[in-house]
Amino acid sequence: MADDRQLLAPDLGLGLVAADGWTPGEIYVRGREAKASRRAMRHGLTKIAAILCGEGTPYEVVPWHLLRREHTRAVRAELIDRVSGASMARATANQYLAALRGVLRECWALKLTSTDDWQRATDLPSLKGRRLPRGRDLSLLELRALSDACAADPSPMGARDAAVIGLLAGGGLRRSEVGRLELGQVDLVAGSLLIRSSKRGNDRLVPILPGVPAPLTDWIPFRPAGLGEALICRMSTGGRRLVAKPITDEAVADVCKRRGRQAGLAAFSAHDLRRTCATRLLDAGVDLRTVQQILGHASPETTARYDLRGFRELARQASALVLPFRSVPRSLPAAHELVKDEATEDPGGGLDHEGPGGLANLGRSQSLGGQGVDLGGDGGVGEGPGGLSPDEV
Repeated sequence: MADDRQLLAPDLGLGLVAADGWTPGEIYVRGREAKASRRAMRHGLTKIAAILCGEGTPYEVVPWHLLRREHTRAVRAELIDRVSGASMARATANQYLAALRGVLRECWALKLTSTDDWQRATDLPSLKGRRLPRGRDLSLLELRALSDACAADPSPMGARDAAVIGLLAGGGLRRSEVGRLELGQVDLVAGSLLIRSSKRGNDRLVPILPGVPAPLTDWIPFRPAGLGEALICRMSTGGRRLVAKPITDEAVADVCKRRGRQAGLAAFSAHDLRRTCATRLLDAGVDLRTVQQILGHASPETTARYDLRGFRELARQASALVLPFRSVPRSLPAAHELVKDEATEDPGGGLDHEGPGGLANLGRSQSLGGQGVDLGGDGGVGEGPGGLSPDEV
């Protein structure tokens, strides 16, 4: 925590071993189906372990079964402080809270804590608030520039990278799905991709958008013989040699970074190509439910966050309002003509402290349109003839 207080003493002796030599934290993390989910929950529990027991405490040695409402509420308060201080995103804090609820539920399932203590400790509302959509979508011109950058590379790496970008932008695949995609799951005749064991272990059938079959057809002849069933392989450093192993998530991200730099584009991520796929489909009139199925989202609300048309539509609607302003050519004053005294706008009657009509003489009666405005002698509002009463100001 911010003041380095320890809320809980870690079980450094690993006295609590629930089953098969695993602690509740390990059981919870190992029980996650997706590799990315295990990585995220492990990271979240490690951060919470630092809040509870001090920096550097492994999540495996935290006695999660001893956590009570006061502990979990203190964790939530710390996460709120970090979100308020802009050192943590709200979504990240909510992910950490989900990990905390999950490991406490594991303790309850293992009968290490009572139902009452578990329910009280896990009464942790998610942090509310709506942020602008993350990432960006790429225009058709940018996608063309990426394609051209790959086409300019005559090596197998050029063909492979074009296939990777096509799967991301034209199929809406996740990075991990690109690496797991097998040759037998690609049907270029029917125009479909079979995605197996995706997030939450779900399978889905994805249509191949027009333009994607070409880079896939170009790449398939280059696949190394020992690659097995994987469609996309790794490359050696420098791209001189094909490596008979499936491409990794990190390599997919590197393809986007490297080709984007070569194409002269603003920075974007591999997931931005997935967002681009969703946005282009919605822009073409495809309904949200269909796009949800293509992307493999469990909820249409998640798919809606991938829709980046919002500002463009706002700008289009706002363009209907045309204000009567126009640009007027004006000459800039020379350096010696610039006013040095910031309080002086017009020496003859503006904001000059000492000149006639300036601030120093505002106590005098000024004439407006022939009618006197008595300012009360001391800068106040007087009630003299032709002046304004206090009620008229």
